[in-house]
Amino acid sequence: MRRIFAFFLGVSLLVLPSAFARAQTASQAYAEIASVDVEKFPQVTALVDVYDASGKFVTGLKPADLTINEDGQSRPVDTLTESDAAVQLVVAINPGPALAVRDGNAVQRFTKIVEALGQWMGSQPASSRDDLSLVSLSGSLITHANAKD
Repeated sequence: MRRIFAFFLGVSLLVLPSAFARAQTASQAYAEIASVDVEKFPQVTALVDVYDASGKFVTGLKPADLTINEDGQSRPVDTLTESDAAVQLVVAINPGPALAVRDGNAVQRFTKIVEALGQWMGSQPASSRDDLSLVSLSGSLITHANAKD
């Protein structure tokens, strides 16, 4: 139990100074630990988001790019798996008179919104996990529609 606590403390101390430094200056890369799973201890699994100095996700990392500190000792990372996070886009529409306003080409605002959402969904690959939900004053119209829907 003491080792687990020391591991979490070491990881949090490794990550937190970077997060605080980021708040003071945006010129440093940093990592955030989102979740830690110790059910299969001594194997520990963690979700880690890594950002570069400009705040963009860092991709293509290898296990050798990360180090874990436990009891003051550096431990190698055995496995590193990169995963894409799905986007869940929820659009709420108030179908009032403002959406009926037409532009110089007589196209309604509502039509532009429908076209933009259709283009976004049409650009998604069939294997995409991204989804769209559409809500209006009358309630949910579309719930978790994926690119195939």
